[in-house]
Amino acid sequence: MRKRRCTLYCLHEREFSAVVLASAGRACASLTFVARATNDDAAKLLARCRDAIRDLDSAVPIYDVKTLDDRLQETVAQPRFYATMMSFFGALAMILAILGVHGAAAYAAEQRKREMAIRIALGSTGAAVRNLLLRDGVLPVALSAASGILGALAAGQYLSHLIEGAREVSIGPGACATAAAVLLAVAGLAVWLAVTRIASLDPAVALRSE
Repeated sequence: MRKRRCTLYCLHEREFSAVVLASAGRACASLTFVARATNDDAAKLLARCRDAIRDLDSAVPIYDVKTLDDRLQETVAQPRFYATMMSFFGALAMILAILGVHGAAAYAAEQRKREMAIRIALGSTGAAVRNLLLRDGVLPVALSAASGILGALAAGQYLSHLIEGAREVSIGPGACATAAAVLLAVAGLAVWLAVTRIASLDPAVALRSE
């Protein structure tokens, strides 16, 4: 009799204590037969294993005969599907965020075209106008990204306490920094293109267009 820590059905389940008893002389509803292959092609031994069990007792039903690799693939199939779907929806959310940030930043810069035209007419340089709009366009995105990262961390810790067996979600700093950098770059590019277009206009033309 031995006591071991083990998992029963899948790799990610919680380990539990189990007592292992010898099956000799005990009535069992079902048994699992495990054969270790010395070569790499374990699939070819499945038929030989079936024949060996039938030779011992032809009345024993044999079912669910698979290699360990096949069982591992079945075990990780559902988590892999969930991971793929989460990656897909994460990428879709990132694309939508990029489009939204680009459109909002470009629209905000375009709405200030009259103001920028007046500044240029009064002697302000294109670089000063560009820096002003870049600061006003990128700063809200930076604050929003920082608050979103903090909110994601807080929500992960809160939800981990609500779901039994859930582990605390660890968000890598590299992923957060990459997402924030992409959004900041998109906002900066949108403002830069809008400012470049405004700076190239004649102030009189820009004011008449308003």
